Amino acid sequence: MADFDRALQYVLRWEGVYSLDPDDPGGETYCGISRKNWPDWIGWDKIDALKAKGILSTKIPLPELAESVWDFYHTQFWACIDGDHIEDQEVAEYVFDTAVNLGVVKALKMLALCGNDVSVIRDMIDWRLDYYIDKVCEKPAKVKYLNGWRNRARRKV
Repeated sequence: MADFDRALQYVLRWEGVYSLDPDDPGGETYCGISRKNWPDWIGWDKIDALKAKGILSTKIPLPELAESVWDFYHTQFWACIDGDHIEDQEVAEYVFDTAVNLGVVKALKMLALCGNDVSVIRDMIDWRLDYYIDKVCEKPAKVKYLNGWRNRARRKV
């Protein structure tokens, strides 16, 4: 069975720490948790307090939020893809990362269409790359994210 902690470490390499990118449709984020999409996440109070003091870093994670980040990703994504029951760790990580990056419904749809052995990753990579190109075509300002999205889809850290 797949290991959530290992999968989370993979995802967090891509999600960064604190960000307030005006071009990001998710707006303000911490470890990939978007305030716009998850306004009730418990960590926002701590982040607001640090911002008020002018001491919030965009480079250093907050150890006191580690457990709430873990809980968030486990509940909102890992449990939804039934990650504990995916036998192959690499497949579980890729489906989990896809759920985080594109949404649970898209990840599950891709998994259903592509199968669930290791070759699924190859098919999901192609699907994700096509999806990102479509996003840039819809909104050309997103081209600044394209290389990062491609690297993430191809698992190149």
